[in-house]
Amino acid sequence: MLPVLKAQTAGQLYSENKNALKGQLKHFFEDARKDSINLIPQNKILRAIIVPHGGYSFSGLCAAQIYKQFNPAKYKRVAIFAPCHKNYFNGIATYPQEAYETPLGISPRSKIPYDLAVDLNQNVFFGEHGAELQLPFLQYRLLEEKISLAKYEINMFLYANINEKQLISVINKLFYDEADTFFIFSSDLSHSYDLKTAKFKDFQSINYILQKDAFQTAKSEVCGKIAISSFFSSEINHEKLESKLISYTTSADYLKNEKNVIGYSSIAFFEEEKVNNNKSLDEMLESNKIMQKDILKYARDNMKHYIREKKALAENDLLNKYPKLIEKKACSISLTVHGFPRGTTNNLLLKNSLIEEIKINSINAAFKDARFSPLREHEIDNITIQISIIKTAYFLFYFSKENLFTKLSPNEDGVLMSYRGRNALFLPYMWANFTTKTDFLDELSKSGNIPPNAWKDPDSGIKIFLFRLLNFKEE
Repeated sequence: MLPVLKAQTAGQLYSENKNALKGQLKHFFEDARKDSINLIPQNKILRAIIVPHGGYSFSGLCAAQIYKQFNPAKYKRVAIFAPCHKNYFNGIATYPQEAYETPLGISPRSKIPYDLAVDLNQNVFFGEHGAELQLPFLQYRLLEEKISLAKYEINMFLYANINEKQLISVINKLFYDEADTFFIFSSDLSHSYDLKTAKFKDFQSINYILQKDAFQTAKSEVCGKIAISSFFSSEINHEKLESKLISYTTSADYLKNEKNVIGYSSIAFFEEEKVNNNKSLDEMLESNKIMQKDILKYARDNMKHYIREKKALAENDLLNKYPKLIEKKACSISLTVHGFPRGTTNNLLLKNSLIEEIKINSINAAFKDARFSPLREHEIDNITIQISIIKTAYFLFYFSKENLFTKLSPNEDGVLMSYRGRNALFLPYMWANFTTKTDFLDELSKSGNIPPNAWKDPDSGIKIFLFRLLNFKEE
């Protein structure tokens, strides 16, 4: 497996020579900046764009008209969605490599969370242009703003034979909060009509998109329609999003062929800019000591309530105070009495929201650990509760056994191994039982009934995820 995925269409749809490509992009942006119309208002910020993916000779200027308004410093990451044109598969995929290289340089991929419903498949990117054609435009804007390519995360996703539900879940997961992710939907308009018909169909589709009409967009002739309609159906607050057509052109403007036309447009979605003070759930849990105490108190109260009522305590008050607890996150709960174990649960493969996991696991630790008798009411005041929460587990790319070893930190990293439907997980403290990384990974494989040599070959289908634990307990 290649350590970095190389550009697939450089030399075909855009120049493979670095200086020539820079010159081509410079020309597009200079021409685009001569045009002062179709700008978004100065007090607004772009949230998402639709951009064409034709060869640069045909759609480059149309794309530059909108990329000139993109300020990369406003975001932490970019997510590009494009339909797959050549390679047949079902679903949505990104590449497993940590970076993608174009003639302008190497751009790192964002970390892939364990629960992001995408495949990791480099093969579907071979020969594909839809997502790649956006990357040089982004890299050029980063270089213009003097932002290091190495420090700016860009994710490219290809999809095929997919339903909206799966795409919506990916968009919702990537959104995080309102200032983190910038969305790019790579899409051309109609294909292969005469010019008059093409323009009619294109402006019909553009009208559906400007109205953010998911149903009609999904039925249109836009090649990226499934991702765009999924964006309209996602949890992003579309009521405050404004839309605007920035540029429209066709291949007939360049080829003078009006019988077999492809339409191109760039469309902006924007809103009022505001200061973003949102923190991720991981950041909140780590820094907010009051939140930690409130969670521990709920776990204790939940045990008391279960003894008296034989059912869990409603979590509404805690959830109203900390709405992000509805996010999915795994945890374990351990109980001790004067330092000695009194019950534990390790439900560390993601299933429910964190609030639900705390509710379930506090009951399981207190009453359903087979090693101990169920906790009695008079014992509750003597127990100490510790909660261990898995911070987001991210996919680890490696291209050899030796490369894998350089990326593992014993005693700090927890490791989740996944292979053909089988999963195995070791917490960070398990490193203490092994003298070598090989022994650790061999035993982890054995615990999940995973072939012992699978982890040594990154092309075997094995997936390895790393995570850290956040521990907090009653004082």
